[in-house]
Amino acid sequence: MNMETKKKICPKCGQEDGSGQNKIHDMNPEHFVKCDIRSIMERDGVCYCCGFWIRMYEQHKNDPNWLIIDGASYIANPFVPNTNNMTRQFMGFRGRMMEAIKNSGEKVISNDWWHQGEVPECFRDIMPDNAKWNNNKQ
Repeated sequence: MNMETKKKICPKCGQEDGSGQNKIHDMNPEHFVKCDIRSIMERDGVCYCCGFWIRMYEQHKNDPNWLIIDGASYIANPFVPNTNNMTRQFMGFRGRMMEAIKNSGEKVISNDWWHQGEVPECFRDIMPDNAKWNNNKQ
């Protein structure tokens, strides 16, 4: 008797369980330590990757410094004054000062930007671009 094992498919992104680099689409919450992402995986039945992006959305949807630029997610932490080579190594983008302009026209300037990665296509409806880089300041 030939019994074929059917792989689970993530209901959000449509990826096969365990696929992707480093098995980023693993759907077994027990493969991960207890944390917010694991709780979301258990609650929503999604893969790790989708759990990560759901957590990002739930935690930052009202954060004025969470920017989506060209489909990529960034968080601009408050500007850190009086930095040096030693302190900048612990800052996002190694303390490089960058400026973005929100769709509303408001400027966001920081030297502590953190990049979360490209927003997956299946989340672009709730995480659309809301800013662009000020290319005059890059």
